[in-house]
Amino acid sequence: MAFAHSKTKRGKVHPLEVHLCEVGSLAAWFAVEFNCSDLARLIGLLHDCGKCAVMWQEKLKIVSGTRERVGIDHKTLGCEVAERLGLGDLSIVLHGHHGGLTSPRSVNRSRESLGRIDLEALTDARSRYTDVTGDLQWAEKLRLPWENAHVKEMGLRLLFSALVDADFLDTAAHFADKAKATPMAHADFDRLLRRFAKARDAKLADRESSPRDPERQAVYAACLEAAASAPGSYRLSVGTGLGKTYSSMGFALRHAALHGKRRVVVAVPWKTVTEQNAEEYRDLLDTVDERVVLEHHSGVDMEGAGLRWEREAAENWDAPVVVTTTVRLFESMFGRTASATRRLHRLANSIIILDEVQGLPYRLLVPILDALRSFVEHFNATVLLCSATQPEFWSLKPFRGLPVTDIRPKPLASHVDTNPIRYEWWLDPKPRLSQVAARAAEHGSALVVTNTIADAATVAKAWDAADREGVFHLSTLLMPGHRLEAMKLIKQRLDEKVPTLVASTPLIEAGVNLDFPVVFRAMTSIDSILQAAGRADRERRWVGGGLVVVFDPLDGGKPAGLGKLIGLTLDYFGPGLADPDSTEAQADYWNELWDELNLDGPGSAAAAIQQARLDLDYEAVTLGPLTKDRDKPGLRDRSRAFKMIEDETIAVIVPGLSVGPSGHNGVPLQGAPAELVKRAADPGKSRAAMRKLQPYIVNLSLSRAQKDTVKPRLKTIIGEPARPGSVAVWQGTYNPLTGLEIE
Repeated sequence: MAFAHSKTKRGKVHPLEVHLCEVGSLAAWFAVEFNCSDLARLIGLLHDCGKCAVMWQEKLKIVSGTRERVGIDHKTLGCEVAERLGLGDLSIVLHGHHGGLTSPRSVNRSRESLGRIDLEALTDARSRYTDVTGDLQWAEKLRLPWENAHVKEMGLRLLFSALVDADFLDTAAHFADKAKATPMAHADFDRLLRRFAKARDAKLADRESSPRDPERQAVYAACLEAAASAPGSYRLSVGTGLGKTYSSMGFALRHAALHGKRRVVVAVPWKTVTEQNAEEYRDLLDTVDERVVLEHHSGVDMEGAGLRWEREAAENWDAPVVVTTTVRLFESMFGRTASATRRLHRLANSIIILDEVQGLPYRLLVPILDALRSFVEHFNATVLLCSATQPEFWSLKPFRGLPVTDIRPKPLASHVDTNPIRYEWWLDPKPRLSQVAARAAEHGSALVVTNTIADAATVAKAWDAADREGVFHLSTLLMPGHRLEAMKLIKQRLDEKVPTLVASTPLIEAGVNLDFPVVFRAMTSIDSILQAAGRADRERRWVGGGLVVVFDPLDGGKPAGLGKLIGLTLDYFGPGLADPDSTEAQADYWNELWDELNLDGPGSAAAAIQQARLDLDYEAVTLGPLTKDRDKPGLRDRSRAFKMIEDETIAVIVPGLSVGPSGHNGVPLQGAPAELVKRAADPGKSRAAMRKLQPYIVNLSLSRAQKDTVKPRLKTIIGEPARPGSVAVWQGTYNPLTGLEIE
């Protein structure tokens, strides 16, 4: 008898035939959702068939009970059998089921470099593999069902995902001495919809009514009605503050119940909004006896006691509702490793809600939209794009001709008396930040949004120096835990109508439920102006509220690339031009922007990624194409890789001693516990400690970390000083108002 793995501690054996059949059955079950169950069953049967070689089995006995690997090739035979069956493209899936997807060239090079021992094992395995796989005559008529090359590239990713997930689950079940792996049963979305609707009604009844409630109810009703329509692509474009979070989930749950969808995946560009949405959904869907909502992103601590379900579900998104970031979603969609790709098959026959879609990176829009279209047209997914400032994606090549259903609320039966947002342009002459701070303070409560952290700090410090009441600063230089506590206090003060002055970077502009009578926004792109406007008299409760002042600060900073967006915005909006709410002018703005950016032009990241996908070169997609530098063979151009976050950062832990004894304005403030910091520096305990340290970590850009004034205040505990991926402990001052003092 041939075995797949070592014996368990209890002496349980894992017959190879059983392992191949179980992996094939599991992979086939997963692949039903994208109509490829027979292909998935085949790769499950082939992935480890090389282990039937006597040499491999003998080495397994030697290394059993140790951490040593067998180290003899067991993947190549599966690739050969797939090619004999006329399914050579499956070789890249089979060859990568441990090390990750590579490229046809890498697979061939690996096979050509087989050593003598591996060749002997391969020859032996050829004569034995039918003993464990059975007769594969049934597979001879199988063919890949995708004609479009980009669709085929994504289809192979889904098969790879189904294989590695099935392989991991069956192997884990063996070593846990279980009879077989048991994935979660399909959710009853009809029951979850009823639970959601009941909890939503109770929550709305328990809070203060708003003049905007009829509008929100109309949006919710429109989403429920649209959910009955056929699976496909949908667009929800309604103003900020009109309940997209609840309404989009209502759509998804009813759509899943009516059309047999398997899960709902919600992705948001910003982690703070992801955390907020996940908390909302847990309140509405989770019960003591049933866990429904999985929150999965880099800031979630899953190492504590009682979090086994979260840890296991996060590996492969085996949950009815998944709330994640767009970074995690699209890095799964375009990644190449088994760990990154394992959850990808869960997107097939699911509902993908992309919230705040205006936050997707422009440089990657072409491959992202192309992949989403593939999921809609070929892999049974429904995609819902949500935003108050919906970009004109359908004028871009990947979405042209893709049918879309716009979810539009019906006109209200009776007029709702709410004050419209008013815009004022403070552009000529340009004001100084001190003037903006002084004028904003005259309103008692106001929000000032700037384009840079330094500008926001300048405004906040001007208020603080003038002894203004209720001064707050929000930026990424604050610890996440500190920022969260500050936002809670800001909301409480605004609800109580006590003076509250907030200077913030754009992180406050999307999904943050704060309501100011007036908002001052530094000149920026039109979508950001509209997002900021969503914080102005959000509930229409402020007397005389709803003013948005767009200013161009004389002494303000502008991030790289913003100048082009500002120039284009001023071509369409401003004094004597269209109002920012004009949908016609917005459409013209987006179309001209796409023309100027030339998103997939020669030399662009998008063009390189799409070409790599055509070539099935998964390494080039993730790592960038090979350069033509003869002196550095193997060097890759990472600027043209699929990388959601371009700005590299280091993690800076703020220890307890650096933050002082108290907060600002009564905001609870504490640094990282010393014991956790100590454990983070221990390689054996670092991973678990870093998750627990998330509330105390500031992600500092490399450009800031490498400054001569900053680098000496960073005590590196992981990696090289001020290099990507390193972790340091902050040795400088932490200001209770503005966070890390880096200047």
